[in-house]
Amino acid sequence: MLLKQGHVMMIGDGINDAPALAQADLSVAIGAGTQVAQAAADTVLIANQLPTIIDFLKLAKRADRKQIVAVAQGDEIKATAPTFINYLKAQQLVPILVTGDNAQVAQAVADQLGITAIHAQVSPEEKIALVKDYRAKQQQAPVLSATDVENMAGYGIAGMVNDKHYLLVSERYLKDHHIHYTPLVAEDTISYLLQHDHVVVIKNHKALSSANHLTYVLMDKTGTLTTGQFKVMQVVTDNFDQKEALGIMAALDAQSTHPLAQGIVS
Repeated sequence: MLLKQGHVMMIGDGINDAPALAQADLSVAIGAGTQVAQAAADTVLIANQLPTIIDFLKLAKRADRKQIVAVAQGDEIKATAPTFINYLKAQQLVPILVTGDNAQVAQAVADQLGITAIHAQVSPEEKIALVKDYRAKQQQAPVLSATDVENMAGYGIAGMVNDKHYLLVSERYLKDHHIHYTPLVAEDTISYLLQHDHVVVIKNHKALSSANHLTYVLMDKTGTLTTGQFKVMQVVTDNFDQKEALGIMAALDAQSTHPLAQGIVS
């Protein structure tokens, strides 16, 4: 009924409030209330302090139909990434950056690392197609026979590179020695058990052969070449103090697990 007379705000916290929250022009759920109410509301009052709504209304007046803040974020390049890229180039391999990020972000990272081949805004399906395309550009002839590689990788190869101990082991080795193997923590777990600095688990014994005949190296950006931990690089505001603007955004993103939201909060 009131919607016919003007814009309506609804504030509530219970399951029974959810239908009204969903119908209102502006709905605010109390943070300590039910999840049903929070899901139906436009905004959630995290601190459960009603005076916060006053600040919110003041903010709305200042921000009406305006872009009030722009935040630039970025994740730092890993300290080991330049050395890795330089090594690939020295071996006459072509490093290729493949990322779902936009072209400007991809170019910025590529410029810092000296990568000239870039594919940006790539979907998972397109990444698969790229791998197939680059594989088609080279003829892969095995340097070692499958039997030789199986014999070598069956129980591991140990060696020294740049004064560091490396151990290449197959999954069969780990199973035969009753070593618990979890791919996500393979390096930490196996290096601890086998007392090596660096461990590479060979899931496919033909990988050793393929590694000797590479031409292209495709790699993701976030988490591979960069840390994957986003930080605020620049804040531009309209009629707002930067600290105030970031505080508002952090309050909105407090419960989000998205890396960009976490960058704002931190």
